[in-house]
Amino acid sequence: MNDEAITDCQRVVSYIKENFGVSYTIDGVTKLLHRLDFVYKYTVIIPANLDIIKQKQFLKEYRQLKKDLKETEKILFLDGVHPTHNTRSLKCWVKKGVNKQIKANTGRDRLNIHGALNVEDLDLISRLSSTLNAQTTIEFFDQIQAKYAHLTQIFCIADNARYYKNKDVKAYLNNPACKLKLIFLPPYSPNLNYIERMWKFLKKYIIGVKYRQKFKEFEEDISYFLNNIEEYKNELKPFIGTKLHLIEA
Repeated sequence: MNDEAITDCQRVVSYIKENFGVSYTIDGVTKLLHRLDFVYKYTVIIPANLDIIKQKQFLKEYRQLKKDLKETEKILFLDGVHPTHNTRSLKCWVKKGVNKQIKANTGRDRLNIHGALNVEDLDLISRLSSTLNAQTTIEFFDQIQAKYAHLTQIFCIADNARYYKNKDVKAYLNNPACKLKLIFLPPYSPNLNYIERMWKFLKKYIIGVKYRQKFKEFEEDISYFLNNIEEYKNELKPFIGTKLHLIEA
């Protein structure tokens, strides 16, 4: 069976019969797998083109950056997200034999959000925009610099989105008055971006399975979360954590 995912016990029954001449029932194979410490769980999706060497190098450099960080400097993790106005199917607690039904929206309206997360105190800077492009990125950078006007340098760790590499954005960053220094993550490395965990929390616990008939309601709920992060910090702290993890392909 090599490394392929085995999704049902019938295939295991056939494999054992074909290779060992032993006949099992599906119930018998299920019990056998449990005795052998197998569990039935979701697969973990990882980027096909991740580079573990580059990830390790980034992690080494990030740790050194944290170690050398001055009191007048900050590290922020940047990312854009596009939540869609719809409900999602998630696991929840219901009585046995009962289905929990959640209405779904038919539209595909979505929000576009720039975000920057300070992991040390879970401070979030965000900006809702009509789109995420070079111009809205520059406006967001202005917002970051205004928030941290007292600092001498702000290290911004971001993915390789095209708007971060636009010529106008580069010119903005190269201005001597700019306090931002952009540090790019290795390609295909969402696991190394803390703010990805913030967005996951947003999708699971804020967007979650709550039905919102109107897009305005959807936007208001998300805006409330973005502007009132303090209220969620007890839940966010263990959810986001303090360690970055490598994906071993």
